[in-house]
Amino acid sequence: MIYRSRLAAFSLLNLMGVLVFGSTAYVTGTTRQGDQLLTRRNGKDPVIKVFSSDEQKSKYLFQGSEINIMKDHERVCLDKKQSRLQNSFLPVPGELSCLAFFSSSSGAGKTFLSLGLAQALAELGRPVLLIDLAGNESGLRSLLHPTSTFSADELVLNPQSSLIPETITLNSNFDFLGFNFSQSRTVVMERYFVQNLMKQLLELSNRYDFFIFDTPSGMSELNLALLQTAISGIFVSTADAEILFDTYALLKAVYPHLSQPDLHLIINRVLDLHSSEEAHQNLQYALHHFLNQDIRLLAMIPLDGDVQFTELQSRPFPATSPAMVKIQQIARSLTAGQRGSLQTNSLACQR
Repeated sequence: MIYRSRLAAFSLLNLMGVLVFGSTAYVTGTTRQGDQLLTRRNGKDPVIKVFSSDEQKSKYLFQGSEINIMKDHERVCLDKKQSRLQNSFLPVPGELSCLAFFSSSSGAGKTFLSLGLAQALAELGRPVLLIDLAGNESGLRSLLHPTSTFSADELVLNPQSSLIPETITLNSNFDFLGFNFSQSRTVVMERYFVQNLMKQLLELSNRYDFFIFDTPSGMSELNLALLQTAISGIFVSTADAEILFDTYALLKAVYPHLSQPDLHLIINRVLDLHSSEEAHQNLQYALHHFLNQDIRLLAMIPLDGDVQFTELQSRPFPATSPAMVKIQQIARSLTAGQRGSLQTNSLACQR
């Protein structure tokens, strides 16, 4: 009965259009996207023009006008045509082993999981760079207390800026790189930032085996641009019905913009295996029924009080805690797989 009720709720809310990011409205007229000027006339295809100089481009990126600075919930409201146009300057990361953690809201545990996985990989002797993109809501800063962070604006304006001097060594094989973001950032700024960041990481691929991203909660153009660079996305949820529904809404916003999605699910803070498995089945059913998509269950992380209030010491989290044992299984799967691929099926069935 509970299962049928949840399915009915998913169906009803979807039909009512309540799910966020489900629809988009655009004002006719002229808008700018990076170095392109898009003009819509009565819903027809946009006319594309190019800025005449880099100075005009930089002025647009940093002018901070309210017309071009979109709110968080508006940033991902891009139709397929605009998305294809913006994809033209997104890089392809090649052989990089990149994993990014996402969650629909703060508190799901993505920061703990990203830090824990970086720690586990480093302890296996694999050099890893943990990259903090969460900005002002960063939980990594409160745990790691970095001495400095790098300006995202600087990387946009100066794509050749070296990231090596900005990295902070935490432990053997474990480095940290944090970014701070200006308040007045545009959709195009975030996409150029991701483009330049991935180019810089390609230069660092001989120093690190893995790049792990902690991202801002919810949906933003930055998160979407990261996923469109073909990295592996790990979505963190709990078995709580509200958070699970928000995760579905987030995935509904993401899937239409990905040509070859490589998405995985971690259910965190598991108290009861049966209810967590049921939560994954409900999410899988909704994705398959409404979007014709699915998401692979990577792991179920048990609720672990030992790691909730840990301060950074020689080991950020106790290596023998139940949660870290599970994270170590993910790390071993990554090091055993081809080019750092996630061995989802074998992990999902482990208890």
